[in-house]
Amino acid sequence: MKEIIKNNIGWLGFVIGGSMIFIGYYYNKNVGLVAIGSLLVGSSMAIDTQLKQPKPKIWIIYLVTLSVFVMTFLFLIK
Repeated sequence: MKEIIKNNIGWLGFVIGGSMIFIGYYYNKNVGLVAIGSLLVGSSMAIDTQLKQPKPKIWIIYLVTLSVFVMTFLFLIK
């Protein structure tokens, strides 16, 4: 299961984030949903890039994950 997630996290983030961006623009340009979708696409691609390296830097993965959670929280309370 761990290998499946490791190999497909970029595609999964792209599909979910792309769906969020599409739905956000479809329903009267919901800016929060578009921003969260964009963060999800960018962060999943960054994590995917790190996981595919021979020696991934775990601190970068944790930093990206934490920053996405903080930014999502800030967009939701705005």
